[in-house]
Amino acid sequence: MQCFLIFDHLSDVVYVKSDRLFETYIRSKCKADGLLPGENGVAESLDYNNALVQLFSPLVTSQRIMATQFDCPYTAMQCENGTTLVFDEYLGYISVLIGRGEELTEPFLRRKLNIFLRLATFLCGPTLEILKSTSKDGSYRRSLFGELIDCWTFLYGREFSFLLEAEEQLMTNSELSIVWVKLLQNVLEKVRNCDARESVACHAFILVNAKILALYSSRNACELSAADILLLTVLACARHPDLIQSRADDHAECKIMQEPHSSRNYQQDNVPSSDSEIYYSPCASPFQTSNDKDKFAFHSEVSSSSSTEVCSGESRSNVENKCEFDDNTLKNDEDESKSEIAEGFVDIAAEFSCDLVFLQSTGSSHAPHVIHTAHITQGIVLVVVSMVNRHLLSGSLARGIDALHQIQTMTSSSSAKSTMDGLESIMRNITESLKKQKLPSSEIDLCLKRLQSHWNLAKKSGLLGFLKLRDLKCLSPRLESDISKVNSYLKKCFIKYCISWFRRDLFMAWTNGSVIDAQALVRYSLADYVDYLQVKAKHNFSMAPYYSEFPGMVHFLYIDRVKNQVTVPTIDDVDVLNNCQSQPGGIVVGDIVWKKLYQMVNKVWKYLQMGDRKSVV
Repeated sequence: MQCFLIFDHLSDVVYVKSDRLFETYIRSKCKADGLLPGENGVAESLDYNNALVQLFSPLVTSQRIMATQFDCPYTAMQCENGTTLVFDEYLGYISVLIGRGEELTEPFLRRKLNIFLRLATFLCGPTLEILKSTSKDGSYRRSLFGELIDCWTFLYGREFSFLLEAEEQLMTNSELSIVWVKLLQNVLEKVRNCDARESVACHAFILVNAKILALYSSRNACELSAADILLLTVLACARHPDLIQSRADDHAECKIMQEPHSSRNYQQDNVPSSDSEIYYSPCASPFQTSNDKDKFAFHSEVSSSSSTEVCSGESRSNVENKCEFDDNTLKNDEDESKSEIAEGFVDIAAEFSCDLVFLQSTGSSHAPHVIHTAHITQGIVLVVVSMVNRHLLSGSLARGIDALHQIQTMTSSSSAKSTMDGLESIMRNITESLKKQKLPSSEIDLCLKRLQSHWNLAKKSGLLGFLKLRDLKCLSPRLESDISKVNSYLKKCFIKYCISWFRRDLFMAWTNGSVIDAQALVRYSLADYVDYLQVKAKHNFSMAPYYSEFPGMVHFLYIDRVKNQVTVPTIDDVDVLNNCQSQPGGIVVGDIVWKKLYQMVNKVWKYLQMGDRKSVV
C-alpha cells in the first residue's frame, strides 16, 4: 500500500497518487465517517480530495508548527500496523510518502520521495502549484508527472542505472563510437538550422532500451549532469514505451507503485490477479476527471491479466494520439512534403514528442529546455535538448523565490546586509531579463511596476530591521503578508513567463520539419546496426571472461562517481548456472541473483544515509 501527497501552504492537496489498496481503505473510512457522500465521477473526485485534506490537515499543520516554531520537523512516522510515513518540505510545499510492506522501509521511501520531488521540479520548477491548476497546461503537466512517476518505478526495477543513479552506456568499439558522435553532430546541425525562435539545440543523444548509445553537446553548451540525463531518459521512456517494452516482454509486467525488485518475478501463467493486486493511479489532483485517468492507460492501470494488451504498440499509439495531440492542427499543405519523409508512420504522436522541462545549468537551477524525442525503431529513440533563451529570467525568479522562502522560515544564515544586497541584485536581474524578452512593452512595464510596488512595501514593513534582529522568533503580520505577496507574485511571473508561454503545437509546427529530417538521418545511418544494438542493449557484456580469474564470483558492480557512470555485466542465467550450483525446483538462478543484488544495493544505500562509508556484507 502506497500513496504520494503534496500539500501547499494552506494544507490543500496539490497532487495525490496512490495505489488501489490505499484508495479503497481511505474511501471506506471516509464513507464510514460521512466524509465522502458523493457519487462516482467528478463530484466524488472532489469529495475524495476534500476528505484527504480533512484527514491529513492535522498532521500537516503539526509538521509546519514543528518546523517553524521548534525547528524540529518530522522526518518519518511508524504506525502500529507497520505503515510508514516519510516527510519532506520544499519551498513551503509539504510532501508525504506513505507505504506499508516488507520492502517499503524508511530509507527506501525517503529516497523515493526525494526522486518524486525532483521529478516535480523537473516539470514545474519551483512552482508546484501548477499541478493543481485547472488550466490546459496544468492538466498536461499533472498527467505527465504521473507518467514519469510510473515510468521511474518501472525502470527502478529493471535498470541498474536507476537503481544506482548513474549513467549506463552501451559498450561499442572506438570506430563505432566515432560514427555515433559524428551522426549526432549532424543531427544538431540539422535541428539548429531550423530551430524555433525561442530555443537553440545544444545536446543530442540516442537511447537504446533506456541505455545511452552516444551523447554529443555543442561547444558552448552547459554540460548535462548525470541526474538530468536520467530524468530525460525517464521522459523519453514515458513518451516512447517501446524503449522498455522489449525488457517487459522478457519478464513479468510492472505493477505501479510496487516494491523495488518484485517486478522481476517471472509469471508462470496468465491467471488474472486479485483486485487487491491491481495497482493504478487514482485522481492525480483535486480537479482530475475520470476522462483524465483513461488518457494514460499504459502507466495508470496495469494488472497481470491486462497489461500485455495495454502495452501493445497499437493500443499505446492510439492512447498517446488522443492525449497528446487533441489540439494539434499540423495538417497544413506545407506539412505534406515533410510527412513524405516519415511515410509509413501511422501515428505522428507515437513518433515525436515535444516537452518543456527544467534542467540544472551553470546560471540557473531551473533552466527551461525544450525536449524533442523522435522514435527511430523498436527500442531506439533520438533525444534533442534545446536551451530556451529564458534561462536567465528563470534563474533569477527561482533564486528570488528561494531567498524569500528562507526569510519566511528564518533559515537564512547570511548577514542582514548581504541578504538585502542579494535580494536587490535579484530584483535588478529580473528587471533586466524581462526587458530583454520579446514581449509587449506595456505588459513588461505593468509587470515591473507591480513587482517593484510589492518589493517596496516589503522593505517599508521593516524587512531590514527584522534581518538584523536574529533573536526574533517570527515575522510581524504585516511583514509576513508583504513578503508573501512578493513571493506569490514571483511565482506567478515564473508560471507566466517560464512555463505558460510554451505552446507544444506551435513548437511542433516550428521544428517538426527539422526533427523529421534528423529522424530520417538517424534511421538511415543506423539501418545496418539495429539488430546489433538491440542485442547489445540486452547483453551489454558478459561475465564469462571473469569466471576463470575469479572462481565462484556471482556478479559485480563498478560505479565511477567522478563521471557518474556504472559498469554492470549482464545477468545471464546460463553463465550463472555454469558457475554456480543450480537451484532445485526449477527456480531461475538469474532472478535470484537480481533480487539479491537489489537487496544489497538497498542495504548499502541505508548505510550511506546513516553516514557510513564502508560496510562488509
